[in-house]
Amino acid sequence: MGGVFVGAACAVHCVAFALIPALLLGVGASLGDGLELGLVLSAILLGSMAVATGLRKHRRWAVALLFGVAAVLLGCGLLSDSAGYGLGTLFTLCGSATMIAAHLLNARCCVLPCDSAG
Repeated sequence: MGGVFVGAACAVHCVAFALIPALLLGVGASLGDGLELGLVLSAILLGSMAVATGLRKHRRWAVALLFGVAAVLLGCGLLSDSAGYGLGTLFTLCGSATMIAAHLLNARCCVLPCDSAG
């Protein structure tokens, strides 16, 4: 469940750092880049470990696919920040929501009986 927390923290960060620079006239914008990179890398690292552990137990590749989509969206969010205002935030929020869904699906599959998870 650590991955769910990191994904949620990433979503909160994205919303906060989209609003804070506007409120503080850009002062907070430079503070957000390093934190955003750290949160995304942490979410992907912790998520990878959680998905790998879950796959060994339940063998549901849909979890890995959903996690992969989340990682791509988070990466697009980091890369597209320079493309236009709001686009990076949109990708990152979608990636965070997808990652949370992947973690919840992984947790659900881990508690299902083996014959239900396959």
